[in-house]
Amino acid sequence: MGIRSGKLRTGRSSGWNSSAEHSFACGPVDGLLQAGLQFRYDDIQDNTLTHTANRTELVEEIRKGDVRETTVGLYVEPQFRYGRWMVSPGLRVDGFDFTYTDQIAREYETASEDKLILSPKLNILFNALPTLQVYAKSGKGFHSNDTRVITAQTGRAILPAAWGLDLGFIWKPQPSIMINTAFWHLDLEQEFVYVGDEGVIEPGGRTRRRGVDLSVRYQPLSWLYTSLDATCPCPGPG
Repeated sequence: MGIRSGKLRTGRSSGWNSSAEHSFACGPVDGLLQAGLQFRYDDIQDNTLTHTANRTELVEEIRKGDVRETTVGLYVEPQFRYGRWMVSPGLRVDGFDFTYTDQIAREYETASEDKLILSPKLNILFNALPTLQVYAKSGKGFHSNDTRVITAQTGRAILPAAWGLDLGFIWKPQPSIMINTAFWHLDLEQEFVYVGDEGVIEPGGRTRRRGVDLSVRYQPLSWLYTSLDATCPCPGPG
């Protein structure tokens, strides 16, 4: 019996987050400005994919290498409130440095890539009633920050864009009941698939997903609540 297994022997991660906010007013508009800076460093050694017999005997080392990834992120998010409306545009900047050292290659090989990503977003909320809030949330992100994917692509279409949209409402028919329903849409510029048997990454092409989420929470007592979450994907192309 043969089996392929992956394991992570040693690794360390470090990082920090800092943020600040400032309230302001301009005539009938109340505002809040939020900003932050984030840093993270991951050092993972001996990331291994092996072929073993009976889970104990090593047959073949398929992949083995060291992963180092540095991430620096900066974001700014203002909020503007006017009457029953709240509008919040935002922008995030992420800088990445990826390094992968292949320990199996005949010549000790190190691959590295750098990437800068801009991620805008826009949220709009409207308090239609004291118990009902309607919202639209949209934004851009990215798919896969796995160093093995980034360096394997050698700069081609790395960190592809992911565009998301949520349209929904939050309703509290009673103080103890909250209902949240939303239609969501996610458009991925490219989706990578990790093939575990071979230890390689394959492009899966552009994908598009959409669906409806339902969340219901009921709290009959101050110390007791129950919740129900359901998702219904919508069929469609992509």
